[in-house]
Amino acid sequence: MIRNRKIKWFLSAGIFLLFLFQLLSIGIAEPRGYSLLYDWMAYAVNYVIVIMILFLYIQNLYVRWAVRMAAVILIVSTTTFFLFKGDVHLVVEQSEDRRHEVILKEYSEMKQETISLKRIAWIFGKQTGILTGSSDYKTIERDTYKVEWHHGDTAVITYQASEEKDSLEQEVVNFRPSSYVSYQNAVVGLMGKWVDVDQPENFLLAEGSQFVYARDGELFYYRAEDAEQHGIYAVTLKGMEQNPSLTIVLSPEAEFGDDNLISGSITIHPVTLDPADGAIYERE
Repeated sequence: MIRNRKIKWFLSAGIFLLFLFQLLSIGIAEPRGYSLLYDWMAYAVNYVIVIMILFLYIQNLYVRWAVRMAAVILIVSTTTFFLFKGDVHLVVEQSEDRRHEVILKEYSEMKQETISLKRIAWIFGKQTGILTGSSDYKTIERDTYKVEWHHGDTAVITYQASEEKDSLEQEVVNFRPSSYVSYQNAVVGLMGKWVDVDQPENFLLAEGSQFVYARDGELFYYRAEDAEQHGIYAVTLKGMEQNPSLTIVLSPEAEFGDDNLISGSITIHPVTLDPADGAIYERE
């Protein structure tokens, strides 16, 4: 045990600061949607607190044993909580230029949904979304997910939401700055005909409440009401039966005109976990 007064003061100050860190993390940050990205840090802090307490020399016998009992309780509770939560899968996917990143966090043993996070102050994350069905089906643990970057500023997360292989869902994270001050309806903005730049026989036609997608001589039909908009720069057309689901991502130069129609170009990608290239389409 350490009896030196100066060292004891530094140990006491360190214990106080570590307790304060835990208090801020659990009592203030978490209720506001912030959490530690790396759970091991919380466990490490608790174990360091215990070690520092054991090094302190306390003259009063009753206080000494009370502090030691508190240390034992802290060790037991920390270890129990660690075993209860189980493995934590943390996925960090960066854009090619490393300017943007997508973080996914999943608890394999808990009925808790997998979340997407935005990094705050290096070690904290702010929840930005959840993966549907992930409280039961752990898509990261089973490696049934894929993160693709489009134009360097849009991340499309494709994942399996249940045991069914065709239960693919998507979460789109946009990092593209926008000067639009009001909500834009990208589904309406796509109205008209879009033609594949490399293969003009392929096209996407949006009229009224229906989308028609032509690819390699086949026609696929979609209902506009089944389209899922992600922000203002991406749309998912959900396929029914034999129709493939599609992801439509607006290019960086795409703009909403005064008539609310989109100009510029779009890319269309099949919703799949397999490697697949998208195609560029321009308005006819």
